[in-house]
Amino acid sequence: MMKNLSNSSHSTDFQHFLSIFLPFFNPFCFIISCSFSRSLVMSGGDIHAAARSGDLSKLQSILASNPLAVNSRDKHSRTPLHLAVWARQAQVVSYLCKQKADVGAAAMDGMGAIHFVAQKEHLEVV
Repeated sequence: MMKNLSNSSHSTDFQHFLSIFLPFFNPFCFIISCSFSRSLVMSGGDIHAAARSGDLSKLQSILASNPLAVNSRDKHSRTPLHLAVWARQAQVVSYLCKQKADVGAAAMDGMGAIHFVAQKEHLEVV
């Protein structure tokens, strides 16, 4: 008992909906997107540790081989710049900015690097 809906307006609306949104749900694109996002997050461990500890040579080495890591995110969606500011690593902050770190990036809690500056009163890193 299947009803033919091909002439109904509901069917047309649904087909229109699918034609617009189905490309966004393509499993292949989803896998690539997740893979790329995961690689940015997962590869970020070393660069985040280097930024937090002020290890400029390690940071330079990582960015030389992977320039996109400059804006990688940790599990709290913080960038290396967030952590360098938090840890008062002025040289690292300067280097990350020269490497085009996203100074407006917000972490999971909505905090940007400038918020960390204000919160910790680390004006020397501005």
